[in-house]
Amino acid sequence: MQRSFLTALVAIAAVVAGVAVAALLSRPTTGELAHLTVLPAPRTLPAALTVTDDSGTQRPLDSFTGRWQLVFAGFTYCPDICPATLAQLAQVHDALPAISVQLFSVDPERDDPARLRAYVQHFDPGFGAFTTDEPALGQVARALSVAYAKVPTGDTYTVDHSSAVAILNPRGQLAAFVTPPFDVPGIVSDLQTLIGSGPDA
Repeated sequence: MQRSFLTALVAIAAVVAGVAVAALLSRPTTGELAHLTVLPAPRTLPAALTVTDDSGTQRPLDSFTGRWQLVFAGFTYCPDICPATLAQLAQVHDALPAISVQLFSVDPERDDPARLRAYVQHFDPGFGAFTTDEPALGQVARALSVAYAKVPTGDTYTVDHSSAVAILNPRGQLAAFVTPPFDVPGIVSDLQTLIGSGPDA
């Protein structure tokens, strides 16, 4: 148990380090994007990976296309970080309604489509959600640069997970990240700049 938890911590640290390196490589020289980390090149997500959305429909991971998407990894039993982040993303969505927001649940054991839909729509009726079972869950998480670990707590469990928000461009490619601490006005401003630069930003 302790070994798996330490492994998860190392994985989370690796994700954070990777995002930091990407930031150094891609930070605009003018400093106009203070709250986003843009990848040097958009990353195409694997079409072979299938997820189940909050309507119960199975769809390829690369099918989230047609508009910019913010994808946050979390779960419905999360006590604090997830609801706080989703509340902030609701503010972002209010300012930029053309952007879609998705919750990627890393707790498929408890988060079925009906529960996911009720949960995300509590924050915003326009929010969506998706998940999948293991081992595909781990593969989807890696594709989105998400680290997570199931941690027993008494007679139940929680899920530790990274808190960066992935940004998919309208082609369904991973284009950037928002990393905490989250500043809603700054994120909105940076997203406006990113969207203005086109789908291949």
